[in-house]
Amino acid sequence: MADGVAFEYTGLVEEVRRQPQIKATQVKVSLTIAERLAGERVQELHDAIGAESLAKIRNAISTAWIPLQVDIVLSHAVEATCGPNSDFERARESLTTAMDQRLLRPFIEGVRKVFGLSPKGLLKTSRRAWSSLYRGGGEPRFVDLGADTAALDFEEMPAEVLASEVYLRAIAGAFQALLDLAAVQGEVFVECVDTAAGTVRFRMTWH
Repeated sequence: MADGVAFEYTGLVEEVRRQPQIKATQVKVSLTIAERLAGERVQELHDAIGAESLAKIRNAISTAWIPLQVDIVLSHAVEATCGPNSDFERARESLTTAMDQRLLRPFIEGVRKVFGLSPKGLLKTSRRAWSSLYRGGGEPRFVDLGADTAALDFEEMPAEVLASEVYLRAIAGAFQALLDLAAVQGEVFVECVDTAAGTVRFRMTWH
């Protein structure tokens, strides 16, 4: 390979790596759940996702990283097909499923041994789980706000995530699954979205 071509190829690879990505296995789980939620409207769901994004999900090996935009497209397709806030519940179920599979099970078992499955224990250590699912998808920081409330403040959140209320709500749905695992009643709110700064806060309350 000529030096110029090699340099161009290397630059392209680095550019792809810099793009926000998500683990393919998680998107495959999400697609399966979305298809079940869509029921008889599954073809409508597939049409909303689009052939290109659908192929990227189906053809990727489970350990691969795929563009985060594909997961955002999936979220919007679920909302368009199944109705408002449906992707919150899809994301909630997706993470619940993932926590019982190989990708996130070690994280859950580690939290169980050190902290017990408390809301704050799960949230304090969520950075590790987040980095297992996302590459270039923001950096979470745990903030203790009181006895029964806390927040995850994200920095360097991709612009395409901050621009999508649907996908931000999907992330909130995933954090709702952590409260479910802790066996508490609670809510997760999206707060303080700052597109210029690349930040967003997810606040959780429980009882």
